[in-house]
Amino acid sequence: MNKNLSKREKILLVVGGLALIVLIYWYGLFNPLLRSIDSLKFSITNAQKKLQQMSVSPAPDKNQLPEVVVYPREKQVSFILDFIDKSFNEYNIDLISLRQTSENNKLTIDIKFRSSYYQFLGFINELDALNTIILIDTVNLSQEKGKLVTEMRFLSGYR
Repeated sequence: MNKNLSKREKILLVVGGLALIVLIYWYGLFNPLLRSIDSLKFSITNAQKKLQQMSVSPAPDKNQLPEVVVYPREKQVSFILDFIDKSFNEYNIDLISLRQTSENNKLTIDIKFRSSYYQFLGFINELDALNTIILIDTVNLSQEKGKLVTEMRFLSGYR
């Protein structure tokens, strides 16, 4: 075989080699990247359509506080005790003792009750629904026969 290649054959080999490199690059790297980009564009379009179909309400103003009411003494006591009664009935919590005192426009309610962990959490989460100011002053937890025994002191003001 003749080892000397003509100029034309050398050019054909170089062009063929370059064409082979371009084809390998195109099918091995560039084309999968283009497909991935197209897939992402399609996903973005679908997400935008779903977002447009969803009804979006404006976020609540974080500077706007919920309305808080401080009642006269009798109404404040009644309001808080009714709340405790309703919550204890809803979560099936056993009331052990309840003591209420008031002086200097400050209402103090001491309660002791027996509950499970989840009943206790339910009651604590319900406190958020109150539309009056109530402060949990102290909480003492102990365990007795697999139940939580909780002693709590609430403080609240009144007019």
